[in-house]
Amino acid sequence: MQTLVQRIIFIYLADNALVKEEHITMNEVQWGAQLADIKDVNYRNTLAIASLIELLTEKKIITQGEFSEKSRSLDLLAERIGQLSH
Repeated sequence: MQTLVQRIIFIYLADNALVKEEHITMNEVQWGAQLADIKDVNYRNTLAIASLIELLTEKKIITQGEFSEKSRSLDLLAERIGQLSH
């Protein structure tokens, strides 16, 4: 028996002409449901981070510039670490 999320995913795929056959496997439906879950988690995490940044800047704990600078430095560090692991 399909869950509601699986039925919604199937309808979405069918409406967007992504289903090439009338039959879609349960594995494909489960993959679509997992993707929808990941997108939801990503949205909620992004919202939480944006809220925290806004609160911290409103309370003058950090400035937008300090946040941007820290983001750039962490991004560069992540790139360096990535290069070392290859």
